[in-house]
Order: sequence, then structure tokens, then C-alpha cells
Amino acid sequence: MFFRYHKTLIRWEYICKCIDECLCTIINVGEEVWNFFSQYLVIADIGDINFDGSINIIDMLMISNNILNNESYNYLSDFNQDQNVNNLDIISMAQYILGF
Repeated sequence: MFFRYHKTLIRWEYICKCIDECLCTIINVGEEVWNFFSQYLVIADIGDINFDGSINIIDMLMISNNILNNESYNYLSDFNQDQNVNNLDIISMAQYILGF
């Protein structure tokens, strides 16, 4: 299999699949890969842990559960964006929800 890297667009542009030794099929990978992975793309706001489209008390409870269980870092849980998930994130989220 031959990969050609397109430097200006920073993506794999073509894959050439060789069958037998002389037959090659060239496909445009950029569009096909994007179409495949975009169906799994999830866009969420920071703080929306359960992906329901809103930041509410359920998200706060999920963050507190993550903190108590010592789970690994999750950028969506880091509400104040200080690279740490801790009680300050819960306080910041409560202030956001209450409108302060």
C-alpha cells in the first residue's frame, strides 16, 4: 500500500491499493475518511458531561463523581480550564448555572 502525504493540507490525500502487481486503484482518502469519522463526531460544550446539550446539576454531579472516584482527566469536566478537575470546577459550574 502506498501513502502520499499532502504537506500543505496536512492530511493523507491518496491511498493507492495495488492488486497483483500492476493494477492500482486510487481513491480520495480525505473525503472518505472525513465522511466515515464525521458520523462519530460529538460536539459538546465544556461542562456538558452527559452530552444532553445543556449544563445543569446532572453535569455537576457527574463531575463530583469523577473527582471522588479519582478518574482520569477529562477536558469537558475542567470547567474553569486550569488543567485540573477539582472542586473549583464544581463551584464555577454552580456560579454559571445560577447566573453569577
